[in-house]
This record gives sequence, structure tokens and C-alpha cells, in this order.
Amino acid sequence: MRFLIIFFMAFFVSHHADAYSYSAQGKEPLIEGRNAIINSLKEGNKADVAKYFTLMRDDVEFLGNKYDKTLLRDFEIGIAAMDVTVISTGIHRLFAAEIQRRLKMASRNLDKYQTAKVMVVKSIRFFDMIAPELEKPVAHAVKQGLNECLNAIGKPGVFGAGQMPADPKAYDQALKNVVKAFAQ
Repeated sequence: MRFLIIFFMAFFVSHHADAYSYSAQGKEPLIEGRNAIINSLKEGNKADVAKYFTLMRDDVEFLGNKYDKTLLRDFEIGIAAMDVTVISTGIHRLFAAEIQRRLKMASRNLDKYQTAKVMVVKSIRFFDMIAPELEKPVAHAVKQGLNECLNAIGKPGVFGAGQMPADPKAYDQALKNVVKAFAQ
């Protein structure tokens, strides 16, 4: 009997933990595309740079139309010229737009803690990819704003203990801070 109880407890706990760990992980085509483009640039392989950009093109176009009107054009110019600086700047702008998109999705889901948290955590994942390439004051300001977003989504608590409700005003201000920091 003890064996069955231990077995079911282990089964329940492991699946319960998986339910919260898988959602913030997973493949991110923009991150994978960025890495492939960077590696192809290092190798001087223009064909691969163009190929990987083509795989990301729809996302670049969508995010550009929504957040950064000249993003697609600038990316295409950089790819055609194999200009590392223009392409790197394009990736930073692309990730800034993706971070903004995800943070806005989180703001619409502040009443759903897990959904909001996944959006903010994924935003942090995107930021972490480009943070070392940003100027230190910009990186610091963005990181601070992302941490403020994470704090503003609240906490569900455990059986009500430690529960903190979401703070929409603080979240909106933190989102504005992130956008402002990227605009520097």
C-alpha cells in the first residue's frame, strides 16, 4: 500500500511540476533565426544569412508593421550588403518589438497569472539574448523595467498565503519604461 501511495505521489508531483515548466520553455523561431544568422555572418555565408532571414521574414514584417515601420526595409538592406552592424541593429530592433508585443499580451492577461507570467518570462528570455550587445545604461533600464513588469503581475500565493494581486497601473508604467529604454 505504501508503495502505491509513494508511486502516485511521485507521479502527481512530477506531472504537476512539468505543467509549470514546459510553458516558459520551448522553441522560439526568432531566437533560433537570430543565432543562425549570427553564425552564418561569422562564416561569411551570405546564402545562409538570406535563407535564415527568409524563414523569419513574416515575423519581421508583422512586428515591423506593428512597432517599427522601417524594420523590414532596413533588415533587407543589411542582408543584401552583408552589413553586420545593420543586421545586428535590426535584430535588436526586432527583439525589442517582440518584447513589446509579449508585454502587451501580458497586460491584457493580468487576470490570468500563469499566462501573464509566461509572456513576461519569454520577454526576459528575448532580452537576455541581446543584453550583452546593448549599451550598459540601455540594458540596465530595460532589465529594470522587465523586473518591474514581473513584480506587477502579482503572485497567486500558496493556498492564498502570500497572494499579491496584479497591479495594472504599475504594469503599464513598467511597460512604458521598457519601451522608453529601448528607444534610447
